[in-house]
Amino acid sequence: MDELQKLKNEIEKLKSQPGVSPAEARRMDVVQADIQDAAEEAAKDKPVAERIKTTLDGAKETMEKLGGSIGAAVNLGTMIGNLALMAFKLFGGG
Repeated sequence: MDELQKLKNEIEKLKSQPGVSPAEARRMDVVQADIQDAAEEAAKDKPVAERIKTTLDGAKETMEKLGGSIGAAVNLGTMIGNLALMAFKLFGGG
């Protein structure tokens, strides 16, 4: 899923924005790791849709929590949520 890689890149750009605290950057590192885990699961011969969705839902929640201090985080959280639903449907979860 190329969209997951694009999302990781957008988060990387967001981390480098002025005013992003070290704690916020660490949270975004966790989100990027979750996205990587979901991408690796999606690449398997028989991906587990629920695992992908759960992982991306967690990433979405983290980004939405950051949204109070980083406006762009909310938009990225929404994108993650949409990708979670798409992956769930694509890999037979719904």
